[in-house]
Amino acid sequence: MQPLKSFADFPNAFRRDMAAEGYSIIEPDGRVFQSFNLRNWFMDSFVARKGDKVYVPLVHARKPQHGAFSKLVHDIEDAGLTMAVIAPLGPMETILANWLYEPKRELICGSIEDVWYATPR
Repeated sequence: MQPLKSFADFPNAFRRDMAAEGYSIIEPDGRVFQSFNLRNWFMDSFVARKGDKVYVPLVHARKPQHGAFSKLVHDIEDAGLTMAVIAPLGPMETILANWLYEPKRELICGSIEDVWYATPR
């Protein structure tokens, strides 16, 4: 990742770096996943697909704690894809742990990150 001028540059820089590494960037427009739309998510949100995995590097819900993330998880799983959450912060890490997700260390855009996956049921 290139040096950032400010933290505000992070979403666009990460989006650009993921695209450069072959990830397909999915914007919150509802075309790929019905629940991933601008009613539920701010424009700086994005997810990225590579193979059968959908990585969640940055999502910013308009109404936190109102089910937008759960709906996105269901849309991803209903499409037969695996959801992978990159380096969750604070409450999101707690949510994933409660849902029995576990972290694995992975190389993402040149950096080793904790990427959380659902445990097999």
